Order: sequence, then C-alpha cells, then structure tokens
Amino acid sequence: MRRWIKAFSIVSGLLLAARGAYANDPGSDIRVKGNVPAVCSLGGWEKQGGPADFQGGYNAVATYDDATLAALGPGSALTFFARLNCNTAITWSFATTKGAFALDNGPMPPAGFADRWLYDLTAAPYTESGSVVGFRPSLTSDGTPVSESFGLGQTDAETIHHMGIVFTPIAQPLRMLAGHYSETISLTVSPTI
Repeated sequence: MRRWIKAFSIVSGLLLAARGAYANDPGSDIRVKGNVPAVCSLGGWEKQGGPADFQGGYNAVATYDDATLAALGPGSALTFFARLNCNTAITWSFATTKGAFALDNGPMPPAGFADRWLYDLTAAPYTESGSVVGFRPSLTSDGTPVSESFGLGQTDAETIHHMGIVFTPIAQPLRMLAGHYSETISLTVSPTI
C-alpha cells in the first residue's frame, strides 16, 4: 500500500508541477492581421441632361451641334455625373485647360466677333439622393485656366455616391468667329491617408 501511496504521491507531484507551469506561462496567442487598401475609384462619365451629343466614359466628349452652338446660353447647360466609390478620406480637384469654351486655333477675331464663350461651372460630390457632400464650388470663367482642390474626411467620403459637373454657357452678345471650339474639364479624386 505504501508503494501505491508513494506512486500516487509522485504522480500527484508531477501533476501539480505541470499545473504550476501552466499557471505561470504567459500563454501563446494567435494574431490575425489583414489590410484593406485605400481605394477611390471614379466611374465613367454619363450625361444627365443638356442639348449636346455625348460620348460617355472615362474621357467623355460632349459636342454641341451648329444650331445649339448658335443659341448657347443658360438654357443649354450640360449636366454630367460619374459614380464614385471610396473607403477613406479623399482629395478631389477640377481643372480647366482654357478657362473658356474657346477657338482651338485661329486668328484674333475682328471687331464684332468673339473667339471664346465664357461659362459657369459647378462641380461637387453628391449622395445617392442628390444632396451635396461638403463644399460645392462654383466659378464663372474669364478665359483663365483654373485648378482647384478640396478635401473630404472619411465620414463624408463614405456617403458619396457620385461626382457631378454642371457646365452652363453664359449668353454671348457677339457673333462667334467660324472654327472649332473646345474646353477640357478634368476632375480627379484620390485617397488621402
């Protein structure tokens, strides 16, 4: 019987020693990690309204026909939008190349003619219901190229559904010189971390 007690005592001592080792052990962890990259993608442009022919996409082109061009003014506004998907704070900007709907190449216009058509431009991020997110800048062109940048925090950026641009020609009192007219409006969106 003494042998059993002694054996039990040894086994019990080992169990207590093992138990004590676990009690003092800091343990081991399994750490699960991952990374979600900052993403901000702007879809292709679509025309929402206006009298121009339109080829949508990432490098969209709106073209006024001759009859519309002859009567440009407040009633000939063009409205565009592009879907936007961001998961972080963003910086967005817009720029114009000429600052006017201007004659591409040509002579200086003689008296009584014009070689540029000024316009009002607004650009902004919008929610799905059409509310402006943050600030909606508006400018009236004066023939000088423009470049503006704006920032939105993550909470605002998460509510954006699309970016919108409204291009509204201002009534031109002079006759337009014959030729090809154009303006390029660029809008960029990038994540800020």
